[in-house]
Amino acid sequence: GATGWVFGVLILPMQDDLGWSRSEIVGVVTVSRLLSGIFAMKLGPAVDKHGARLLMTVSAVIAFVACVGTALSQNVWQYYLCWVLFGLAIPGMGTLGPAVAISNFGRFIAWTALTSPPIDSNSVGNFDIFFRGALDSDGDGLPDIWETNGIDIDGDGVIDFRLPCTTDPDTGDPVCPDPKHKDVYVEVDYMTGHQPKQAALDDVVRAFKKAPVTNPDGTSGINLHIQLDEDVGHLSSITLWSDFAGFKALSFGTPSERASSNSGSLLKAKNFAFHYALFVHSFINPPPEGGSALGKGRLPGNDLVVGLGPDAGEGNGTELQQA
Repeated sequence: GATGWVFGVLILPMQDDLGWSRSEIVGVVTVSRLLSGIFAMKLGPAVDKHGARLLMTVSAVIAFVACVGTALSQNVWQYYLCWVLFGLAIPGMGTLGPAVAISNFGRFIAWTALTSPPIDSNSVGNFDIFFRGALDSDGDGLPDIWETNGIDIDGDGVIDFRLPCTTDPDTGDPVCPDPKHKDVYVEVDYMTGHQPKQAALDDVVRAFKKAPVTNPDGTSGINLHIQLDEDVGHLSSITLWSDFAGFKALSFGTPSERASSNSGSLLKAKNFAFHYALFVHSFINPPPEGGSALGKGRLPGNDLVVGLGPDAGEGNGTELQQA
């Protein structure tokens, strides 16, 4: 307000007091706004690297110096120098900085909404992007900053979860999250006697790798990252999706992740990025959908279930059935 609307009221008193022309007085507005526009283009990477809090603090200090300097200015060049400082401070203090801080507050609200139950089987990973407004260059639902820096789910400046690298089943090379190439992450748990064959999972990874989709890096395909986790016990049948949610609430995340001192934030961060798959003996698909199937994905949602027990030719299904 002081650098915008109120400034117009002060033009005539400043002319009388300082003896400067109107063009000299108001010209600083053009100069500062031009610098603000140029400087704002450089602030996005700075926010990603250092956070909005530091940006706003530094900008406020610069603006304070500019205010004091303006009041003490004895000539036009000192006056313009102070407004140059205003131009550098405005994007971080008055536009970009608060916008990021507000979006982080919204992200915190989203985080607290997931606290009961700790892991909701129908939480949508892209929900966080709505609050962040974050860049997702490859459109895979994982913001670039998650893929490069990790996920700070509670906005405290500490990374809660880093997306892991997996291994290419053909070359043995590490495959890491890439903001220029689509990535999909899935944690797989299984009931006793229903662990999927590694060869079946590798076949699915290969199928995704050959998917006819383009990426910003100029290649095609999707990098599917499967984390085969743990045995969750056995039931002859579960009901979708109520029983499924119970298993996920207890078993989502690896044992070491659940035992972490930061498990609450870690698992919530992971839940935003990972799909969850459960291999079971069988499942009941209640009305209104009904019917029977060997596998089903939750829509809308991030999860899927595979039940090969009653109908599988080899008890746990063939490699092709599991894939």
